[in-house]
Amino acid sequence: MKKSYFEVYYEMFNNEKTKALRSNGIVLYSMMANQVGLSKRPENVKKYTDKNGEVFILFTERNAKDKLGISKKTFFELKKMLKELGLINYEKQAIKKNGVSTPIYVTPLDVWLKSEYEKIQEDKKYDLPDFH
Repeated sequence: MKKSYFEVYYEMFNNEKTKALRSNGIVLYSMMANQVGLSKRPENVKKYTDKNGEVFILFTERNAKDKLGISKKTFFELKKMLKELGLINYEKQAIKKNGVSTPIYVTPLDVWLKSEYEKIQEDKKYDLPDFH
């Protein structure tokens, strides 16, 4: 039997913004991030690259059920949370097709963390002293 594994981003469990994802959300994001590497393989790159040259993945609720043991409802809740955080991006399907995924664009964790750090630094520029 072939063994498969992927990297789980441990730092997400301690990050103030991502720890709300809990284990299932963090593992789901980690699986999605890993799948980007598979999309970039030479045999897959044409199939998983859009007209703008952006690499995407396909990850259905069936994948989530089979790989993580989570329900369709939980999958869509976690996917929405990941999008709100800016860790993934996707367009909603105009017409829902059961078992068909829209392209999902995964933001690499290091890029996301840098962006979050820059937002904090920008916010600090405008912090005014409290003169009470």
